[in-house]
Amino acid sequence: KKLAEEKGVLVAAGHIEQHNPIVDYTRSCIKGDVKLINSYRLGFNDRTTDIGVVADLAIHDVDVLTSIVGADITEVSAQHLINPKTGHEFYGKLLLTFETGAVGSAEVSWVHPKKIRKIEAVTANSYVVADYLDQTFNETRTVSGNKLSMKTTEVILQKEESLKREHQD
Repeated sequence: KKLAEEKGVLVAAGHIEQHNPIVDYTRSCIKGDVKLINSYRLGFNDRTTDIGVVADLAIHDVDVLTSIVGADITEVSAQHLINPKTGHEFYGKLLLTFETGAVGSAEVSWVHPKKIRKIEAVTANSYVVADYLDQTFNETRTVSGNKLSMKTTEVILQKEESLKREHQD
C-alpha cells in the first residue's frame, strides 16, 4: 500500500463479478425487491491448495448478492466440507439474512462435477434465473396480479469479458 501511494497508483481488490454484464442487468431488473436470493458457483478445481473455497469464491457471491438485494447482511450461518489433502474447505454453503428481511444463500464448491455459475431470485411478482456463463436472464412474472397466469421472458446479453470491463472501470 505504501509503495502504491508513493507511486500514485490505485490499488484495489478485484470483485470481477460486479463487472459481469448479467449482474448489472439482474440488479437493474429486480431493483431491491428481493424476497429470496441464491447464488451457485460450482465446479471442479484441484489446483488451489492454499485457501478454501469460501474465501476464494464465496466472497464474490456475497458481494454480488448484497448489491442486488440493496442491503447489508445481518446474519450468517454456514456449513462446509474440508479437503483432507489441504485442510481447507472445498465445499461451503452460507445462509444469509439481509436487513430487508430477505433471505438467501451462497453455495460454492470445488468438488461439483459440473460448472455452474448462476443466481436465482424471487421477488413479490417474479422468479429470476441469471446465468453468468451464457449471460442469459430468465424471468417468470405473474400477469395482471394473477399468480396462476405466468409469462416467461428470456434475455440473452451480448457476451462481454468481465475482466476487461473491470479494467476499464
